[in-house]
Amino acid sequence: MVSIGAVGLNLCFAVPIYLAMFPTSIGGVSWGGAFEWKFVNYTPILVGHGAVPALRLDTSPDTDAR
Repeated sequence: MVSIGAVGLNLCFAVPIYLAMFPTSIGGVSWGGAFEWKFVNYTPILVGHGAVPALRLDTSPDTDAR
């Protein structure tokens, strides 16, 4: 029962975060005809920009190991 609750709790946190990354208007979709930069949701850009250095630090070789 605890694992079912843990999965449900994780979904409750993950779903709103995932939905927040969608554009709020059809004008924010770059392949749409009504695209304008003022409607772009910058969350995916910022999250990706922060994730790349974090992944780079995590996979860097250990210089003290011999």
